[in-house]
Amino acid sequence: ISGTLEGLNSISSSLRLGQNRLSGTLPLISASELDISGNDLSGTIPQWLGNISGLQLVNLDSTRLKGTIPDNLLPTSSLVLSHSGLSGSIPSALASLSTLQVLLLFGTRISGTIPPISAGLQSLGLGGYDALSGTIPSATSTKLACLYIKQTSLRGTIPRTYFMPQLK
Repeated sequence: ISGTLEGLNSISSSLRLGQNRLSGTLPLISASELDISGNDLSGTIPQWLGNISGLQLVNLDSTRLKGTIPDNLLPTSSLVLSHSGLSGSIPSALASLSTLQVLLLFGTRISGTIPPISAGLQSLGLGGYDALSGTIPSATSTKLACLYIKQTSLRGTIPRTYFMPQLK
């Protein structure tokens, strides 16, 4: 599929158009699941995306989007922004969101320190071109099943809480 995403604003449930030849900027969309990865999208992540009620999944992997992650972008399940031109820091509200299960930001220009990690996070991917610094924050408990950290300036050790089974 090629063209732009214009005219798709009436879709309210799920919009999955990954790996096509779509171009342009991200128009106003109200879908609770948005996967437009692998397309030639440009511009920035719009603030209105974080205002979508019931937003669950955002996958903008492998796009040409630039700018920062909006502070109000808080999907309840997954946020995949890897392999894009994003920069700035990881919003603290995002990293501590208790329902967030997947946070993949590798291959970006994200910088700064990693805020405290949510106990519900299952997959965390960081590294590549980013300029993350400091240490990997500990978590009181975690369901982390996949940890991908590559080519960062992080130092220290991976907290033991990431690997310890939950005691009941």
